[in-house]
Amino acid sequence: MCLEGLSDGAGSDSRGNVLRDGAELQKQLSDYQVQFTQAGNMTMNAPAGANDDMVSALAMAWFGVMHCAGSLGPPREVRW
Repeated sequence: MCLEGLSDGAGSDSRGNVLRDGAELQKQLSDYQVQFTQAGNMTMNAPAGANDDMVSALAMAWFGVMHCAGSLGPPREVRW
């Protein structure tokens, strides 16, 4: 899904579905950091005091689409 207009506070995809809080998602995505510990482990999160809830939700949703959707049967239209 390609989102446009996130900076307006709402984005929409090619079918006209609207993402509310698009500006907040854009902020959280731009604030998100990847760092490496002394042991070489990767950590991913927002800086102290910032939120990353929407980034985590987006990552879990994407993982579900990529790895679990086929096990749910044939795709179907979802209406909100």
